[in-house]
Parts: sequence; structure tokens; C-alpha cells
Amino acid sequence: MRGAKGQIISIDLILSLIVFISIIVGFFYLITIFAQSGDTGKIQRESEDLPRGLQSNISSFSFIKGNRIDVERLLDFSGKSYKELRDELGVENDFCIYFVDDSGYIIPINNKPGIGSDKVYLGTDKNYRCGTLIS
Repeated sequence: MRGAKGQIISIDLILSLIVFISIIVGFFYLITIFAQSGDTGKIQRESEDLPRGLQSNISSFSFIKGNRIDVERLLDFSGKSYKELRDELGVENDFCIYFVDDSGYIIPINNKPGIGSDKVYLGTDKNYRCGTLIS
């Protein structure tokens, strides 16, 4: 009889641990879902949508055709103001579009390291500000 009582307590303990662990896992799952639906999720969605918007047949200001860049359209695109680009692309967060060569060096566009916000720093030493003229 005494052995049966000990077995009931251990089963209760195991069930309690399973319920406790399930509640903790569910809590962290909900936190993850809510975090992605906020600003982080929005930034991630914009970062995925931006390259698609620059491809041909997607928008009027696209400069990517297949795996090639239409240089003339790129130069037209880079000549627009940052506010105008954000409005046309439907982006609310800061961004920077830049190109690097095979060695990882930044390829200037219209004598700028990139197209976009000057709040974004580029380069190995973060010595270039996107959207500002290279001196």
C-alpha cells in the first residue's frame, strides 16, 4: 500500500511539471508572435518587399531586370530625393540600397556610396554615410 501512495505522488509531480513547462513554452510563443507583429515584423517585411519592388515589371521605378541592372534607370532612381523614394516604395523605415564588388568594396552610385538614408553607415569602418556625396 505504501508503494502505491509514492507512485501517485510521482505521477502528480510529473503531470504538474508537464503543465508548468507547457505554460512557459506557450508564454514565450505568444511573446514571439506579438514581437514579430510589431515594429520588428514590419521592418522584416519591408526588407523583404523592397528588393521585389526594384525588379522589372513590378514598379515604374524598377532598375533590376532579371539578374542585370539597368544603369540608366538606376541613375534616374538615384537622382530622386530620399523622401520621394520612401513614398514611391511605400517604406516607412530608413533604408539604404548599395552595391559591392567581388572583393566587398562599395561601388559608388552618382558619387554616393548608396541610395537612401544618411542615417545608415556603410563600409568596414562605417566611414560612409548612405545618400551623401563621397568626398
